[in-house]
Amino acid sequence: MNNLILLAVLITGLTSCNQNEIKIINKPIDFSENRVRLTLDYIGAHYGIYPKDITINKVLPIFRPLDWFFKLIFINNMMM
Repeated sequence: MNNLILLAVLITGLTSCNQNEIKIINKPIDFSENRVRLTLDYIGAHYGIYPKDITINKVLPIFRPLDWFFKLIFINNMMM
């Protein structure tokens, strides 16, 4: 009985996926002076940080223990 219900849900889900097509609108977000000011106010109120601008700095996070583990393996392999 559970397999029949699962099959019915699966078939319903697969058939409904084709009917609704997602439309992506590629248009830039308007950052007027008012929006920038409101964003700075929001950052200050919610995070307690008061930046001079709203520029996002891209940073690649590195999981340090994993980095140390690979360095240890590399060093041990070089000594053998």
